Amino acid sequence: MDHTEARDMADARDLHVAMDAIVTALDELRAGRLRLDRARDPGTLSTISTALYQMTCRLAPRLQGALDALIRAHYAAGGSHGELAAAMEVERSTAQARGDRVRKTIPPTHWERWAAGELEPVTLAAAEVRPGWTLIVGDQHMQVSQVVVYDTGHVEISCGHVVHHHDHADEITAVPRDVPVATTTGVERIGDTSHEVTIYRRA
Repeated sequence: MDHTEARDMADARDLHVAMDAIVTALDELRAGRLRLDRARDPGTLSTISTALYQMTCRLAPRLQGALDALIRAHYAAGGSHGELAAAMEVERSTAQARGDRVRKTIPPTHWERWAAGELEPVTLAAAEVRPGWTLIVGDQHMQVSQVVVYDTGHVEISCGHVVHHHDHADEITAVPRDVPVATTTGVERIGDTSHEVTIYRRA
């Protein structure tokens, strides 16, 4: 099991524990098994307290983070205000306001980064970055679309229309992803000199 799988399984367990506590409390409430006669029944109070804790402290921030991460991803993928409104079944103005709020939150919140799998970035050489990874520059989190490595040691890391220029060994902060990559090699002529170049794109 790799690190990503272990993290995902741990997250799934946390969500399962939270939902189990909430469902248990609702089942007790609907069945009439909770003592709601001000008797301060220990079992009743414990069931309610556990569910409230799991809902407000464990589940709610994760759901909000997931919502923010998916809204940011919607726009990063080229989605429109109208499409977001349709997906969320809200007015277009409401969707736009939510989208603007999320995109203006820089850097993303802790729980948005949790949802996007960005809580554990690594530092590595620029030439080791690959497409699909998340490049972190200051407060900006950007998805890498292409990496070009020249035999001169120059590296170009493209994030959409933005290209970052680095030397081969420059230290980069990024979040590795499990994305298939296609590698192309060739020769590019720059001025009077030919240079070997390796291009990494999504497969």
